[in-house]
Amino acid sequence: MGFSFRLERILQLRRQKENEEMRKLSSAQKLLQEAQTERDRLLQEQLEHETELRTLQQSGRASHTWALYHRHLAHIGQKIIEAEKEIILRQEILTQQRTALIEATQERKVLERLREKQLEDYRLEELRKEQIDLDDIAGKMHRKQKGDG
Repeated sequence: MGFSFRLERILQLRRQKENEEMRKLSSAQKLLQEAQTERDRLLQEQLEHETELRTLQQSGRASHTWALYHRHLAHIGQKIIEAEKEIILRQEILTQQRTALIEATQERKVLERLREKQLEDYRLEELRKEQIDLDDIAGKMHRKQKGDG
């Protein structure tokens, strides 16, 4: 009979949990990246509108157009604030997910170390049994030779 780790099913479940935590971490990283990209897009839009507004102001065009730009810039500013809040939330989720992955990895490694220890003990016991068998065979051969001689 070969080596059998009695906690093998639990080890498999821990591996599955670790893989799931890796997928969740990857998803959290993607969502954070998307939030940062949206914030960057809004910042770029804000910069472009500020440049257009300065150009309008320097050209002396109607001031009612300026008010529209100012309202739009205020709206973009609010969206940037919301995007920053979203980034902070996503960073917190990412941190939590990293922690969950670290814990899952540690749980798996504990069982793997236990499995390796038990496997090593099993191998040593098999070697011990083999040595006993070889010693027994050698003893029988020695007694047989002694009896014949």
